[in-house]
Amino acid sequence: MRRVAPLSAAALLLALTACAKTDQPPVAAAPAGTFQGIRAEGVRQFLGIRYAASPEGARRWQPPAEPPPVSGTIDASKFGAHCPQAASDYGIESATEDCLFLNVYAPDRAGSQAPVLVWIHGGALVVGESEDFDPSVMARKTGAVVATINYRLGALGWLAVRALDAEGRAFANYGLMDQQAALRWVQRNIAAFGGDPGKVTIFGESAGGLSVLLHLVSPGSAGLFHRAIVESGAYVLRLPTVADAEAEGARFATESGCADGNAACVRKLPVATILQKETQLPIPPVDGQVIRQSLDAAFAAGAFSRVPILEGTTHDEFRLFVGEYFDLAKGPVTADQYPEVLASRFPKDAVPRIVAEYPLAGFASPDIAAAQSSTDKVFACTADLVARAHAAWVPTFAYEFSDPSPPQNFLAPAQMPYGASHESEVQFLMGVRSRPDTAAMTPAETRLSDQMIRYWVDFAASGDPNGSGLPPWPRYAAGTQQVQTLAPPDPKPMTGFAEAHHCRFWSDLGVLGLP
Repeated sequence: MRRVAPLSAAALLLALTACAKTDQPPVAAAPAGTFQGIRAEGVRQFLGIRYAASPEGARRWQPPAEPPPVSGTIDASKFGAHCPQAASDYGIESATEDCLFLNVYAPDRAGSQAPVLVWIHGGALVVGESEDFDPSVMARKTGAVVATINYRLGALGWLAVRALDAEGRAFANYGLMDQQAALRWVQRNIAAFGGDPGKVTIFGESAGGLSVLLHLVSPGSAGLFHRAIVESGAYVLRLPTVADAEAEGARFATESGCADGNAACVRKLPVATILQKETQLPIPPVDGQVIRQSLDAAFAAGAFSRVPILEGTTHDEFRLFVGEYFDLAKGPVTADQYPEVLASRFPKDAVPRIVAEYPLAGFASPDIAAAQSSTDKVFACTADLVARAHAAWVPTFAYEFSDPSPPQNFLAPAQMPYGASHESEVQFLMGVRSRPDTAAMTPAETRLSDQMIRYWVDFAASGDPNGSGLPPWPRYAAGTQQVQTLAPPDPKPMTGFAEAHHCRFWSDLGVLGLP
């Protein structure tokens, strides 16, 4: 047997020093301060970092302000509060307005100039929080630096009240301004965590994906990121006008007891009152400053940040909502209810045409038929429309997540199989908060997860998801319209996405991109 030479004194000292460093909490000295975080499974986590001042009191419904200076080492070992919202399957109840925090996850091994991904959570702009998502596996496996952020939600994040608008500041899109403040923080500070501020990718799902699209057209976001990933975010492309948004703001103010829309009055409203009166899901308006043009018009004209884009949807998006609002709430959709359900989602005079395009005989159940029509109109065909527009100007890569039975994290089992429903792809990229009875991934799904993580980070690094050992992902082009199918056993390109989702029908109906 070969004898192993004993460690030299210098080597032994180096090894002991490395162990000591590993045992110590990680510290990052950044321009914003010196942060002490925690280590977990080979990843340095810096949690609850304040990126903007508290938007409470006089700062409510104002653009985010710089945080106050802090001396000494800042504790970054636990999450900050998340933004006010009601309890739901998709978010944790909160009444704390002091919520503008972000988290940074960086690989434990030494390094610098790693690609940076900034995650913007979904939740219809009314629920959700950064702490629901753990990108540690992405950081550990790829060496990327990942940040997750909070931003103001609901009326606190998106309200347009004329008296507030008249103050002369940027207004209405406060939540988007929060996200921009977080991106500015990343630009100034991420190098201290090993990230390259010149390789920042913004990515988000649902309302987070919509936020990514908004950043593409917002002048205040230009230069703050270099790639964009949109997951199920193209569900509304025609944004409301300021007049439309202010009409909703007037309703909110009146029903909240501020009949004249007085700015001082609405700023003093209790959080509980605000949450109770925000009855409509917010849609960011074209305010003329933060957002100067509607998404559909901007993309058609090429008036957006010219960065590489990766974007897509899930195959069965709307089954999540049919499961929640029908199966689990009042039972599966019946054949008799089918036209009525469609009438609640689409113009009534279009229902006979939709029934003819999506006949019950072509589906396993009325639930699935109802879900498919909304999947196609709300998500799939708008995503296809956006990919076509983007591909005319920038490198664009399109996907459809099509795992037929991924774990369902939010809802109890329903009579209808959820399939590749809304948000089901996120768990393949990072850890997510889930129900105790959520099933584990199969070995094939774990393999798909590894491939998707590498696709996302390769794209963040170079603007192209293709990397060594990965199934090839062709660039989307108007001529071929190839979309990468993300499903076990391995991803592969497909054509015919628009045809499979009846996109010509919805285009002819004239409703694509409308809220």
